[in-house]
Amino acid sequence: MLEAMACSVPVIAVDKWGPAELVQDGYTGLLFSPLDSSKLAAQMLVLARDEALRKSMGKNGHDWIHLNLISKKLAGQFDHFLAGVITSQLQEVPA
Repeated sequence: MLEAMACSVPVIAVDKWGPAELVQDGYTGLLFSPLDSSKLAAQMLVLARDEALRKSMGKNGHDWIHLNLISKKLAGQFDHFLAGVITSQLQEVPA
């Protein structure tokens, strides 16, 4: 789901658990109730029939990913963490 959003692809996901927390229904994708195959099919048809909606939701999802999950701050924190792990491993190696 996150990979699709990062690639500007609108998603259709179950309205429960993690997906319900990530997808903004009608904005970044469409949600359907668990086990409701009729609603899933209906949501698929909504996207299939509306190119403008697909593009809009795709762009919104892409923007959300870049705003919330991809940041220089996060990358910097990860870099700092890795540098610390590498340094500690080097200090443990006997000379």
